[in-house]
Amino acid sequence: MPTCSEDTLLTALTAYRNGEYILIRKCAYAFNIPTSTLSDRLSIRTSRSKSHEPQKILSTAEEETLLKTITRLSKSGCPITLSLTRDLAEEIRLSRFRLSSTPTSYPPLSKRWIDKFRKRHPELKTVYSRTLDASRFEGVNYSVVNAYFVSRADIGGVGGA
Repeated sequence: MPTCSEDTLLTALTAYRNGEYILIRKCAYAFNIPTSTLSDRLSIRTSRSKSHEPQKILSTAEEETLLKTITRLSKSGCPITLSLTRDLAEEIRLSRFRLSSTPTSYPPLSKRWIDKFRKRHPELKTVYSRTLDASRFEGVNYSVVNAYFVSRADIGGVGGA
């Protein structure tokens, strides 16, 4: 069964609505989309991801906030762990319930939530890293390293004759 991206589906919908294709089946075949998917979208049915959004732990906007936070921390040199990602998601979710006027109980994040989140956002990658002091990182450049080896050569240590 062929799968399609949202962009391909929107392009096919536009092509069909503009009259480039007379039959839904031919339009679906041209864009390699399941005919049922295209006909469902033409009948104003919502996609599966949008129809299940109320059941998600975090809304799409909240997930985007979490994604931006993860990206910002990673770019600043402080990549976060999976457990911290989970804690941030809990905090975002708790802030939503703090803002509501009625007390609401909510189920905890499932054990597999982080795996599902990573599957929804494949641009996130996990790697093992170790910390590097900022002073060590900033202190290493060509002139400093070259000066070290030149001074060692002068005293006969490295590369001396």
